[in-house]
Amino acid sequence: VTAVGHTHIDLAWLWTAQQAIEKGERSFQTVLKLMEEYPDYTFFQSQPQLYHSMKTHYPELYAAIKEKVREGRWEVDGAMWVEADCNLTSGESLVRQILYGKRFMKEEFQVDSRILWLPDVFGYSAALPQILRKTNTPYFMTTKLSWNQFNQIPYDSFYWQGIDGSRVLTHFITTISEGYSPRDYYTTYNGLLDPYTIKGSFERYQQKDQHDEILIAYGYGDGGGGPTKEMLEVQKRLQKTLPDMPTITGNHVGGFFDRLANSFAEKPGPVWYGELYFEYHRGTLTSIGKNKKANRQGEFFLQTIEKLYSICGMNRYPQAELEQLWKQLLFNQFHDILPGSSIKEVYDQTDQEYRQLFDKGCELIHALLPETQAPKATSWHVFNPLGQARTGLVYLDDQTGVKEAYSTQRTHDDRLLVKIPAMAGLSCKTLTPVSAVPQSKQVAMRLEESFETADFKVIFDEHFDIISLIDKRHQREIVPKGERLNQLVAYEDLPMDYDAWDIDIYYQKKPYPVKQVLSAEVVEQGEIRDTLKIKRQFEDSFITQWLHFYHGTGRIDFETAVDWQQHQLLLKALLPIDVNTLEATFDIQFGQVKRPVHQNTTWDQARFESCGQKWVDLSEGNYGVSILTDSKYGFNTDYQKIGLSLIKSPIDPYPEADQGFHEFTYSLYAHEGTWQDVQTMEEALALNVPVLTVPGVPQLSAEAFLAVDQKNVLLDTVKKAEDEEALIVRLYEYHNQTTACQLRCQKRIKKAVLTNLLEETVAELPIEPLDAQSITIHFQPFEIQTIMLYLED
Repeated sequence: VTAVGHTHIDLAWLWTAQQAIEKGERSFQTVLKLMEEYPDYTFFQSQPQLYHSMKTHYPELYAAIKEKVREGRWEVDGAMWVEADCNLTSGESLVRQILYGKRFMKEEFQVDSRILWLPDVFGYSAALPQILRKTNTPYFMTTKLSWNQFNQIPYDSFYWQGIDGSRVLTHFITTISEGYSPRDYYTTYNGLLDPYTIKGSFERYQQKDQHDEILIAYGYGDGGGGPTKEMLEVQKRLQKTLPDMPTITGNHVGGFFDRLANSFAEKPGPVWYGELYFEYHRGTLTSIGKNKKANRQGEFFLQTIEKLYSICGMNRYPQAELEQLWKQLLFNQFHDILPGSSIKEVYDQTDQEYRQLFDKGCELIHALLPETQAPKATSWHVFNPLGQARTGLVYLDDQTGVKEAYSTQRTHDDRLLVKIPAMAGLSCKTLTPVSAVPQSKQVAMRLEESFETADFKVIFDEHFDIISLIDKRHQREIVPKGERLNQLVAYEDLPMDYDAWDIDIYYQKKPYPVKQVLSAEVVEQGEIRDTLKIKRQFEDSFITQWLHFYHGTGRIDFETAVDWQQHQLLLKALLPIDVNTLEATFDIQFGQVKRPVHQNTTWDQARFESCGQKWVDLSEGNYGVSILTDSKYGFNTDYQKIGLSLIKSPIDPYPEADQGFHEFTYSLYAHEGTWQDVQTMEEALALNVPVLTVPGVPQLSAEAFLAVDQKNVLLDTVKKAEDEEALIVRLYEYHNQTTACQLRCQKRIKKAVLTNLLEETVAELPIEPLDAQSITIHFQPFEIQTIMLYLED
């Protein structure tokens, strides 16, 4: 047995961030005192952010910790900035978690973290193994999946293979917990240290035939506390050989993983393929919707600012400010904050911090583009932050027209909607306001039982749920016979335990359809879109939806505003789709996964609520429908059915969770062929990342600053390199295809270097000799590639 003294400190749950820091300080002081009394005792702690807080608030304590690290008695590892949620965070956020976490450990302790230590996180994206391999993080530890409700993961030590084929050596600690064992395979990260635990944990281990050693992290956790004197006395005794008892022989996590790797080198271990789905805490995909929306917007907003400065302000790049904003965003991705399972005070704090993030981000844009301060703009410049071509939709207040020959339309809220076609990626177009005869304001008229646009014919029932939706372009009925599309249903949500965390398998037993319609109107009919407005009441709550039918796109946006006043009800939108498939495709970080839409096995039955990032798709051979979302993550799928979780409203640990006003949009995107054949990802990104409209963007043109020539490669991130005067460009392949892709830049390239995700050199890339503006990048399926470009001024 390798027994590691450890204190698991949740940065939020039943306390604020400041209280968690104070708990960390008390816990670390206790540990240091124990170290003086027990000179052979070692300690392990995993979160760089917590060390950063000690350095900031308790410098003398921090100096004492660093001394113990130098002595080899305090082991630092953990890789991520915080123990972040791995379902809801974007791919780039996961990269930054490890980039900033490992940089801190290297700079402060001269330690290259090798272990992703996530004992308490609620499921693990299948994109993680590649991220770990490309950040030199070969080992992964958790235990949370032993809490599964229905199925036991068949391995405790194994290779975990992600969607791209990358493998990482993984170990689930097997510490049993006396007095709390809801299932015989249950283990915990808050381990005691006594003979019962040591013996039972070794007996519970499933890979004894390949490795004869287990890892135990002992100490009181969540609220700190850590190891006790009694535990250390037990450890001293269990280091002696006793009959029929495992012996404690090690006390460093890194050493345990190295020995496990050696054992698997001699006798290869088993492999688990794909995501590590957690059969529990499914409600964390939905609880506290405002934080999930702010996080999604914050991720894309920071990337937009980085792109703007990379293109036209590298000499003024605000690296320190952007790093600080990223770290604040990353902090709030902790696995109880972002999942929505913390107390009111935590969300009072995050409300303020998200406002500060967006305010500071706007200040950085204004600093780069001083024209934004002008009292009256003579022209507007529209920047496309995406690395792909798109149609830009721009809303202008108090404008009567634009000089350019773009389609325009007056909206129901009396703004001017402008449609800019074919905007290149990372490019800019100009809008010139003109005085003209104002377009007449849209006049609302009563919505009848049927409605028709250029693309769709819609038939409603008496509750204005859609009972028929015909795609006129392809002569397809989208709604299965007898079903209702966009039916809003509230389900009684009384889980057996962990109110904010859980949705239980029986939740569908008590549905309450939202039937009361207060009004239904046609509020827009124009060149760009037709819009219906439907207002509903459910008990004390009000739900207003604007259904935008965008002409020529196959896309319908359900823009939604909710005043929610209910408790322990789960609000879902039901979206039945008439296509024949037994699997749904879910967008995840840096790629996608397929999940069955049946319940043939207990594993399928357990996956009754799953995470999608920006979209989910059902497709048959020649037709399909994608559901896009701007801030929702929880989906249930069945044969010809998609359900989207909108609001959860638990009462524990936050009695008023999700009460009040919510704004979000989800979309139906009907397409010919599969999602790869069309633009599902592009449409989802367009929904999530609006064009940036400002009065003046210097040094930007209508041509793409950077562009790729393959539609299955997404140009995701453009930023300044951490340590070089160079540009970092991060791309990934997302169709599961081996690809050679050309990356072209507006500027001449002096040097191009392929790096890993830590921006460390892998190889120099040849530059096209004719114009020195393009390079070729090779991708394996789902591969992430990071390129460092040195450009001419």
